[in-house]
Amino acid sequence: MTSLRRLLPIIGLAGLAAACASPSPGAAKQDVGSEPEPAKQATATQPTEPTTPKPAEPPLLGRDHRSVVACTTDADCGWDDTCMPTRCVEHGPMSACDESMRPPGTCSCLEGACTLKPDTAPAPSGTCEPRACVVDRAAGKCVADDGGVAENIRASKPIDVGPSCDCARPDEGCVFQWFEPVPCTTDRDCWIDPSPRRHPVARPKALRKRDFRPCADGEAAPKCGPAGHCIVGPAYTC
Repeated sequence: MTSLRRLLPIIGLAGLAAACASPSPGAAKQDVGSEPEPAKQATATQPTEPTTPKPAEPPLLGRDHRSVVACTTDADCGWDDTCMPTRCVEHGPMSACDESMRPPGTCSCLEGACTLKPDTAPAPSGTCEPRACVVDRAAGKCVADDGGVAENIRASKPIDVGPSCDCARPDEGCVFQWFEPVPCTTDRDCWIDPSPRRHPVARPKALRKRDFRPCADGEAAPKCGPAGHCIVGPAYTC
């Protein structure tokens, strides 16, 4: 009994030392002298770069148009000077005005280009040559074409709606005209006027009961476009 009492303190100290040296169940094993592994972090979703809207591409209006400022809606267009407006260009900030004047017309997006529709059509001046009259869309007027005169006057690009500049009378100068859209529901609502260049007009009542006859009625077919107004359709070789 005496020997057992002497061994108990020794056994207790040995058990305590073993308990301190042994890791508890579930404890992570770690090599002595090695650095602890960094905790894995969840991969954060990288923020996407803001998409910069692409500028509208200039419309294909032909060589008989100048100063084309591309647009998609009327909100893209504005005056060059909000105090003294003269040209319909890209939209800009408002200015504080010491003096101001009334805009010369309406500034809107037409056929993909900022276009000035003047309240009063500019009068022709000087002289002109066939196909040497060019539309300055931003200013709503005619300017001379420095590119020279094309040989085939009949090759003038047709117009469905908006401004046109033509040399109808060379001794009078370039004539500015504005063609309003002609509403339609079917092709039989539309007709084509060849002068001064091909453009849609409302079909005469006497012709609304039959279809267009190529060459007999004209060289270009009248069509009711997807926007609900008449357009110049395909041309025929007559």
